[in-house]
Amino acid sequence: MISKKQRFYLILVFIAGLCAGGIAVYLHNRPDSPVSANIGKFYQQVRERIRIRGFKFTGYNEKGEKVLTIRADKFSVEKKKIGFITTSLLNVAVVKNARIDMYARNSVSGENAAAELKEQMSGVTFEDSFSKDTLATLPIKNVSSFSIEPVSLNLYNGDSLVTGISANSAEISIKQRAMVFKGNVKVVSGEKTLTTERVTFSPEKARFKTDSRYILKTKDGTSEGIKFTSDIFLKPETASADSKGSGK
Repeated sequence: MISKKQRFYLILVFIAGLCAGGIAVYLHNRPDSPVSANIGKFYQQVRERIRIRGFKFTGYNEKGEKVLTIRADKFSVEKKKIGFITTSLLNVAVVKNARIDMYARNSVSGENAAAELKEQMSGVTFEDSFSKDTLATLPIKNVSSFSIEPVSLNLYNGDSLVTGISANSAEISIKQRAMVFKGNVKVVSGEKTLTTERVTFSPEKARFKTDSRYILKTKDGTSEGIKFTSDIFLKPETASADSKGSGK
């Protein structure tokens, strides 16, 4: 049996152990603690990995063809908000002042390049632009969408610029591979210019669509209306024009 004296010493050892553990925890958590400083530095480095200034990215499809480039002043990954709720399961890539170039790889050349371009581009697709292969090297995890402001998008066939879009902001859904441009949207293709407040672009179908009031200017005149759908050359497929300006 343990004597009273031995029991007394065991209690003292137990108390001393508790005190030593408490002191160790305190020193570990002190702001000036080397361990705490190293942990803080580690988390700061992690945050810096997903906050990139002077961001540049080039994406290639599974064939090794360049299909996407992004240049921006700043790129960061943040938790996605659904209404007033922030979810920890999904992230959103926030991009500031971005220029995006998307490429179709059916290049044409020769004397009839312009005519051949329109003929070949009629069935073109930019669907690889936001595929898993293309985005594989982006520093993103569980990112469901891109939020960009302001934004400019250029659509290329090879090295030839086909159409340019600019807007105050854009949202890109990776799953749906759809781009929604909002605020002072301007689409320019050759001598045609479309202005409106909201445009949806489908990279897969290479189609523009708006349900907002629009103005379409061409060399033949000006038309206005709502519910406009076109190919990337702004050739109307459906349009509900309510007025027309005089043509040349």
